[in-house]
Amino acid sequence: MGLFDARHLFEITHSDYPNERLVVYRNEARGRLRAPEREALLAAEAVLDGLCVIRSALPVREMASAALVRTYKALTTVERAFRTLKTVKLKIRPIYHCTENRVRVHIFVRVLAYYVE
Repeated sequence: MGLFDARHLFEITHSDYPNERLVVYRNEARGRLRAPEREALLAAEAVLDGLCVIRSALPVREMASAALVRTYKALTTVERAFRTLKTVKLKIRPIYHCTENRVRVHIFVRVLAYYVE
């Protein structure tokens, strides 16, 4: 019959609500009443589809909006490099260091290997 049975009820449990039941019910009259509002919200969301917001504390005199967007988009290169460093692609096993200098050298070697790759 679908998600709702003939009584328009559906009961679920969820770990976010321990020892509680969640009963979902369909109210067709309320659905018809809210349909215009729902359509307006969907239309407004479609207008916003694809928009991104970058939050920055830098004043315009330090970085223009276009430069801010370019800098943000350039982070994808950094993220791709970081994923490569953390995966098996470079075939460098993880080493656990105890000193700051050894950690810095290990990171340097991994970045160098990424650059060579």
